[in-house]
Amino acid sequence: MNPPALLRQHPRASFAAAAGLVLGGYAWAIPWLARHRHEPLPDWTLAIDLLVVLPLLWWWLQPAPRGRAAGLGALMVAMAGIWAGAWLLPAENKQVWLWLEPLRWVLIGALVLVQLALATLALRQLAGVLGRRRQAMQAGHAPPGLVETELQGVLAAQAARTERLTGQRAGRLLGWLQLEARLWLYALAPRRWLDATPPAGERWFAVHRQGQNLSNQMGFVVLMVVEIPIAHGLLHLMAGPLVAGIVTALGVYGALFFWAEARATRWRPVALDARTLHLRHGLAIDIAVPRAAIMAASLHRGATPGRAAGRLRAVGMGRANVRLTLAPGTTLALLTGEREVHDIFLGVDEPERLLRALSEPGTPTP
Repeated sequence: MNPPALLRQHPRASFAAAAGLVLGGYAWAIPWLARHRHEPLPDWTLAIDLLVVLPLLWWWLQPAPRGRAAGLGALMVAMAGIWAGAWLLPAENKQVWLWLEPLRWVLIGALVLVQLALATLALRQLAGVLGRRRQAMQAGHAPPGLVETELQGVLAAQAARTERLTGQRAGRLLGWLQLEARLWLYALAPRRWLDATPPAGERWFAVHRQGQNLSNQMGFVVLMVVEIPIAHGLLHLMAGPLVAGIVTALGVYGALFFWAEARATRWRPVALDARTLHLRHGLAIDIAVPRAAIMAASLHRGATPGRAAGRLRAVGMGRANVRLTLAPGTTLALLTGEREVHDIFLGVDEPERLLRALSEPGTPTP
């Protein structure tokens, strides 16, 4: 296999290695030139590498056909390069960077606007779903199943309407929008909205007790909440109110995310029906595995294996106790895109019950 094809087989690792070499080289060269040659490194050389070479490398490594996602990724690499260059270069070396550094706030502003747009759309749809669920509960016939199932169906229908109007596929954007909706649902919804019963033909398997999964997550949330005011005070004294405010806002959002992650761990079960094993773990993992693709299922004892190509782990802060071996060539739709998976290590509260359920005949996936 030729080197370009080998690099494209592992695009993230290849890009990470190249970026590490470039940044490491400049981190060594800039102080070395100043100390031994008594001359600064021209910052235009850094600009070419960080704003042209690395973005083009990212774009080239993406699988063909390269669409808007590859171009947007290259733009994000360039914006990250501006931040890296501002950190690497001493003030006396900056010439080109004096013009580039203000663009850092453009990146922050764009990210904030995207986050606000996603949150607004998710909260709007969540309010509608909860309103309909409240009316059904008051009428005495609340539907079975999770609230998030109805919420995600509403978002998918809206995405389909948008695709018909614009002719553009929602793609990964729908997955990220559904993640945002789950974040606000599990962060804000009271317990009575989250308690649910499985619909007919579906069995649920909780994941919060295995390996003290939920307890570990709640301990982490408590540490984050305690740390936020301490960090804010120190940053206010050392770096000023603007930096303290930005870091605190990010810390609060992070704490909110992990609070929702812990509650989702408690109320988002793994589900099994005649055709599909629906993996849910925390907020981010939401994967449909066809039962026909599961070649073997067994108990797993010992430590959870590390990350590897073709391996998927769904354990939270617990440990794996079930191993699923999938048929060769099985591709699953993940939040980051489709990926070939041959092994799944899963943590559930009742692994034996899940294995018994998987051993029962299901409906083959056509």
